[in-house]
Amino acid sequence: DDPLKPGERKVDVSTFHTVKYVPSESRHKKLGRGLLALVSEPEELPTDCAICLASFTAGETLRALPCQGNHVLHGDCLSEWLVQN
Repeated sequence: DDPLKPGERKVDVSTFHTVKYVPSESRHKKLGRGLLALVSEPEELPTDCAICLASFTAGETLRALPCQGNHVLHGDCLSEWLVQN
């Protein structure tokens, strides 16, 4: 019944696929991807989080939603957003 305060509650997103952010100009240098990454990561990653609007940084670990893996977000942002929505 209480309104959700930012950061108060979160959904566990630890089972969501993780993606290491690699800027598009560096993608051709990405080596050693596992089979799961090849079939579950989008070919083109967004450059920023659709929730907080902050730009991703090279090497940052992100979480992909299970719907075709095209929605890649900061894990903390996704966790809080899932509680609210």
